Amino acid sequence: GLPLVVLTFLGTMVTVMLIETELQRRQTSEINRMYRAMVMSMPDCLNIKDVDGRFLVANHAMAEVMRTASERDLIGRTDFDFYPEHKAREFREEELAIMKGGHARQVEQLVEYPDGATAWLSTMKVPMRNAKGELIGLITHNRDVTELHTLAVQKEQFISTASHELRSPVTAIRGAMTLLASGKAGDLPPKAARLVAAGERSARHLAELIDDILDFEKVISGNMDFEPSDLAARDAVQDALDAITHYLPGKNVETEIIDDAAGAMLHVNPKRLHQVLTNLMSNAVKFSPDGGAVTVGITRAGGFIDIAVHDRGPGVPPQFEDHLFERYSQEKIVASKSGIAGTGLGLSIAKEMIGKMNGDIRYRRSEGITEFSVRLPELRASPVGQAEESPPALDQRQFRVA
Repeated sequence: GLPLVVLTFLGTMVTVMLIETELQRRQTSEINRMYRAMVMSMPDCLNIKDVDGRFLVANHAMAEVMRTASERDLIGRTDFDFYPEHKAREFREEELAIMKGGHARQVEQLVEYPDGATAWLSTMKVPMRNAKGELIGLITHNRDVTELHTLAVQKEQFISTASHELRSPVTAIRGAMTLLASGKAGDLPPKAARLVAAGERSARHLAELIDDILDFEKVISGNMDFEPSDLAARDAVQDALDAITHYLPGKNVETEIIDDAAGAMLHVNPKRLHQVLTNLMSNAVKFSPDGGAVTVGITRAGGFIDIAVHDRGPGVPPQFEDHLFERYSQEKIVASKSGIAGTGLGLSIAKEMIGKMNGDIRYRRSEGITEFSVRLPELRASPVGQAEESPPALDQRQFRVA
């Protein structure tokens, strides 16, 4: 037989292996217990369904919103056991679409619980796969955001009401300042004239902020008028340029229109397009260096008209570019250079407006030139089959100073 020392060694090795296996089992069991306790203790609703829509796992919060005594009462059942058939079918079709697409989906929506109660939920649904990459179900996370949604609605209502209440007195103040600055109420001493001019600029700026807030409220509520009519692209640009002629009068900035799309017609809401173009042009003037130039180009691009506003201002820092058209985005670096601040809504509103007119807004920066371009469908589109061109290249030809 084997020597005693060998048998002792083998016995020791087996014992160690058994102990390690037991320790790993206990450790795994403890980790699983902690995971379960964590999931069950969360106030958010969590559940896992199989590919057929049956609940496999659910926590206490999920059981509460489904109005069951325990999460165990959910296991093996489907939404059809708790909701009317049309509602359960709606949920099922949404889940099938997510599993088929293979990507997570997050939405915020008003939902109705089985007992008829309603709540705003932020919902994340994620397809679940096994180690082989095979689809085995769907993970759902629900968070009740009813209180946050209510506060957001109240905030918007307050801002809208306050803005409406401020509009009339601000308009009156601006009118009085403008009258004094014009000299129609009598000549003012130089120092007083400077103070009145500063007051008029501040009143105008405040009026613009109020208009931004009110426009934003109309856009998000769907109450803004977008009734279209035919409009010459050149006329739209000229009207907007005329409107900002006296913008920031202390700045020496040349402006020019370069029309490479003669006769181009648009089918848009003239008032909304005017708002967008004046916003882009006034921004270009604001951020242009003294003695600089703002050029507005009109070009055709495969059935579309591009209206591009160019300037040689500081542009947008790279870290802000991805958020440029988001609500309340603030361009602190650029704004600080000019001393001009705003609501952070102007570009967001502009993008919403252009989108409602089947267009888009783009931003580019190249070789010291900043470009904001609006692309809209041409009323008399180019012949069918013509390939869409890229936006015109940024070059010095577009910057001839008038």
